[in-house]
Amino acid sequence: MPFAGTTLDFGIGEGGLLRRFESAAHLTRVRRQILTAVAITWVPVMVFGLLNEQLRGHREPLLHHAAMHVRLLVAVPVFLFIDEMFPRGCRVILAQLVFKSFIPADAERTFQRIVRSGARLANSWIPETLLMVVSIGLGICALLGFLPISGVAGRGDRTPAQLWYTLTDWPFVQFLLWRSLWRWVIWVRVLFGLSSIRLDLVPTHPDRRAGISFLRLPSVGYCAFLLFAVASMMCAEWGEKLTLNASLKGFAPLLALFAAVGALIAFGPLLAFGPQLFRARRRGIIDCGARACDEGRRFQRRVTEGRAIDEQAAALEASALSDVGSVYREAVDRLQIVLVDRRDVIGLLVATLLPIVPMMLVRVPLEEWRQLAGMLTGGRF
Repeated sequence: MPFAGTTLDFGIGEGGLLRRFESAAHLTRVRRQILTAVAITWVPVMVFGLLNEQLRGHREPLLHHAAMHVRLLVAVPVFLFIDEMFPRGCRVILAQLVFKSFIPADAERTFQRIVRSGARLANSWIPETLLMVVSIGLGICALLGFLPISGVAGRGDRTPAQLWYTLTDWPFVQFLLWRSLWRWVIWVRVLFGLSSIRLDLVPTHPDRRAGISFLRLPSVGYCAFLLFAVASMMCAEWGEKLTLNASLKGFAPLLALFAAVGALIAFGPLLAFGPQLFRARRRGIIDCGARACDEGRRFQRRVTEGRAIDEQAAALEASALSDVGSVYREAVDRLQIVLVDRRDVIGLLVATLLPIVPMMLVRVPLEEWRQLAGMLTGGRF
């Protein structure tokens, strides 16, 4: 019987220092959080920068720096969105493990201990406090000139926009980034804990993952958004330094690096379930083979013993034998030992590599795009 009171109370990202502040300020809806964050971070920088250009007649470098706009208008909303989405996804996944009876009775206490440990880490205010102190400390170091920030002057005459960005916006973005990575570390810890439990897998399940293919969903969704935000900031900050030259070949190492890192972060922890899926496939082959032998012998005896043929019984036996064969061919024999499939990999790669596309469109000559289109279309372009 499913045990209650554990999974429904679990949520990565529903506790912590910032979440308590959001609840106290009635900012529990993600749309309101994003609008408030943009109003506190991006709007003051724009106002201060435009006023400085109008009053002093000097160009405000920060306003024309792409990395600032990407951090505040792309990365911050994405971090806030995934922090709202991730807890619900994790809760649903853990509930599925319980209510679909994948957790054996003798492993219930271990499962509860894993879940409670993850929830305790997620709800603790200490990690977020340390991350906030480190982020503010980095902002102070940048203010003192020990840490360079692109778009912000060194120790010279800083404008009000640069001061606001250095002491408020940049630490806030750093805090959201490190907090998102901390959430992911907690979930990875939970996944490794679950992989140590001997799950009651179903080799004949049609998902060809012994029934636990849903375990990949938080990894795919969360990492796709997280890596998109990180890749966007990196491309905006170091776009010209990341490629070897302004050509399609020059972007190849960058594309390969982003793809490899993204796949490793998202799908690496899921490989821990490989041994269990391998054992489930082996057990399914043995059990399904034994059932096929029984049904086959029963049907063969009816045909060869020369007894009067009961058409209804023969039809049932033939149908049972056909069903066993179909289950073996479509599920057991095709059971994969990795939880992800091709669509997951493609979706993650698109999300990770998408920020590089604008940079490629700007830097790669038009002639190379024509050559690539001609290769893809067989020279008809």
